[in-house]
Amino acid sequence: MHGTGADTDIIEYCADEKAVLNRFYEHCAQEDPDVIIGWNVIDFDFSVIQKRSLVNHLPFAIGREPGARITESASGQIVARVPGRVMLDVPLMLRAYFRTFEEYSLNFVASELLGKQKKITLSGKEKIDEINNQFLNDKPSLAEYNLERYPVDTRDI
Repeated sequence: MHGTGADTDIIEYCADEKAVLNRFYEHCAQEDPDVIIGWNVIDFDFSVIQKRSLVNHLPFAIGREPGARITESASGQIVARVPGRVMLDVPLMLRAYFRTFEEYSLNFVASELLGKQKKITLSGKEKIDEINNQFLNDKPSLAEYNLERYPVDTRDI
């Protein structure tokens, strides 16, 4: 996490954004996952990481080999090309299996499927304001929020 403080079991502080990105890429290489699965992970998380890597003059090093990229297809679909890894985006999987929800936010779908909600239940600007507040004033709580996991039996989707 960008900032200063004592490292904990769930937080490792880095001096700047470039250091955060380098540490993230080191973590990917160490853990060496075959599959990366997440909520809006292609459309948001890795798109932002790719853009910030470009700004920081770093290669987008999430694959087992060079050449990883997030691109937009001719039809407007965001596509992940990650050598040696498979990336799965859960909202896209839900739609592919014809699961429909009033909205596709993680909080809404987790509530519908699992009866659970994330620690920050706000939406829109209020959610962003709370995330920014936690980043400035309570990094451990923000880390807990970001690391929440929802075990889902694939038969549910």
